[in-house]
Amino acid sequence: MHKRPLSLAPLRQVPPQCSWVDQRLVRERSIAHLSPAACARALFLVTVADAQGLRDSAAPSLCQRLSLPSTARHQARQALITRGVVASQRPL
Repeated sequence: MHKRPLSLAPLRQVPPQCSWVDQRLVRERSIAHLSPAACARALFLVTVADAQGLRDSAAPSLCQRLSLPSTARHQARQALITRGVVASQRPL
């Protein structure tokens, strides 16, 4: 089947300040092993990342906007690192 955009107006383009969500989350089934909190954290980080995918993960806005207890935020971070969804090295 040949696919084509239904409308050219809403075609996405990668803006300089962010990148796309990695399709490996679905293809490699990583998302099936992540909690909703981990998925929310991954989406937030991708949304605010720069063109190289870098972001200060300790930003106060992360804690405030996700409205998760610190334990859940920490567990989500560890799950993302363990599954290879994100890499972490202070301060990034």
